[in-house]
Amino acid sequence: MRLEQWETFKRGPFYGAGFMCFTGLFVLLALIPTVLAVKPESATATVSSSPPFIMDMVYPNPGEPAPKTEFLNPELLKRWGFNGNVPREFVQCAITYDSLDKGIFPVGSEERKWVENNARQTDQIIAAMKAQGLPCYPFTDFIVLPRVMIEKYKTEICDPEGHIDIHRPKTQEIVRVMIDEIFRRFPDLGGITLRHGETYLHDTPYHAGGNPILHGPDSHVELLKLLREEICVKRNKVLFYRTWDFGNMHDKSEYYLSVTDQVEPHPKLFFSIKHQLGDFHRLSCFNPCLGIGKHRQIVEVCCQLDSYGKGAYPYYNGQGVLDGWEEYAGQAGMHGLRELAKNPLYAGTWTWSRGGGWSGPFITNEFWCELNTYVCARWAQNPERTEEDAFNEFAHKIAGIKDAQNLSRFRKIALLSASGTLRSENSLIQKLDVWWNRDQFFDACLMSGLQQVVKDGKMDAFLAEKATSTAMWQEIEKLGSELQVPDPKLAKFIRISCTYGRIKCEIIEQMCTVALLGLTGDAEHSYDKARIKAALATYDRLWEEWRALRTANPDDCATLYETGGFNCGLVNKGAKQNPGMGDIMAKYRALTK
Repeated sequence: MRLEQWETFKRGPFYGAGFMCFTGLFVLLALIPTVLAVKPESATATVSSSPPFIMDMVYPNPGEPAPKTEFLNPELLKRWGFNGNVPREFVQCAITYDSLDKGIFPVGSEERKWVENNARQTDQIIAAMKAQGLPCYPFTDFIVLPRVMIEKYKTEICDPEGHIDIHRPKTQEIVRVMIDEIFRRFPDLGGITLRHGETYLHDTPYHAGGNPILHGPDSHVELLKLLREEICVKRNKVLFYRTWDFGNMHDKSEYYLSVTDQVEPHPKLFFSIKHQLGDFHRLSCFNPCLGIGKHRQIVEVCCQLDSYGKGAYPYYNGQGVLDGWEEYAGQAGMHGLRELAKNPLYAGTWTWSRGGGWSGPFITNEFWCELNTYVCARWAQNPERTEEDAFNEFAHKIAGIKDAQNLSRFRKIALLSASGTLRSENSLIQKLDVWWNRDQFFDACLMSGLQQVVKDGKMDAFLAEKATSTAMWQEIEKLGSELQVPDPKLAKFIRISCTYGRIKCEIIEQMCTVALLGLTGDAEHSYDKARIKAALATYDRLWEEWRALRTANPDDCATLYETGGFNCGLVNKGAKQNPGMGDIMAKYRALTK
């Protein structure tokens, strides 16, 4: 839905008269050079009708059990057209290393029992997926080794700072043993998916490790050549090498090429890359590392985005991922997966149906995650298909929507959710810290962007943008209440989730109003106390409404946000939150007393 289409939509039968007061705001924002949909150029190249990999992953929050989800059901994955699965299993923590040193996990020890139990759980996952014809490519962090082993061989495998060094001969010997034992213990594995950079050890009490890339591109090349030989050449298994990092292999094309050009291609070697530059955030361009070099690539797509509600409210990314986000208008290069699919290096799509963050909101219904996952997966089976066609199929087969009027309502909810979220949690007026609104937290790092808004004299335009978003979310809420689906429980969830999203959006608008007025007062040494007090009163009322929504609907409403800031240490008991927007509200609330 383009911005001019939103103007037309306001005058249509679905738009209530109560929203007409926002007309001036839309006129103001009409000056913003952006549209809500980017249509791809006509395809001239032949597009593969069935890329080899259409995979899914459920990624539990670090330190937490897997969520209750249908995406762990192999039958559903098969039915939706997936041909592979990426279980979040540290298979290197399910082997004994007996072939290297039988003293690492002695027979009868508690440590060995833990390893063997971990292996049995992995067996069950592999067997269940295999029964549906779905090979497993477990997701692992690298490099992770037994603590006892690291201590025993520390002088041979670690640098002076204690980091495991992949360039050392003993380290390479251990990695070769690791790979050998993994595929001997789990012969039905299709391969391995490997991440470097971040190493989460919350679920590995007897293992430790860290990033093996200690010497830049040279470390990547050393590791890749070893893994290619052991996994792809010797065992004919698949290696998905994730390029995940910041400022290096994942988001700098010259760095990516400096590594991959030194590695000989292999039919079983693939590079796995997120579709957006950096993490899964709006206002970041399509990843320039995609479609270049000489190795085939799969594309990672998150369908439960931790910065956009995690499925607590509608946030549709299918159109943006496939055809390009509205903010890509006028940008050079590729905009979406549809264009990438024309490139012979494209080897498929990997959805993250659940997971990707650290904490809440915790959802009770994964409908919005299902929508994102379904559209991306079904499109991947036929890249010549339109996004809207895949969307309509979901509406018909999964949501049970069969009539034109309700299909139109559902489509408008989805498209407006992407546009409204962009203007609420992000901004086309001023670049904001993308981490301010992640998981269930409202982090005070938002203030750096708001300070620049005040400095540049953009406060009125910025708040007008937030009011526009509120109008969009009010329309989403209206459409959600009117939408008719056969399942009463689903209808209730959709209605409540749309209200949830509207309340969050309005809270952000009032939060920004208070903060901007406060920052202006700080600069001018004079505060508009009446306006700050009014915004705080609305802010407080919205929080009461939000809590009441959750209290009245515990089986349908997701858990709520918190006014504190994110801290990855929150998964450990006793960790404190970082400063949050609640602290900012308290600061300026004191001025009104």
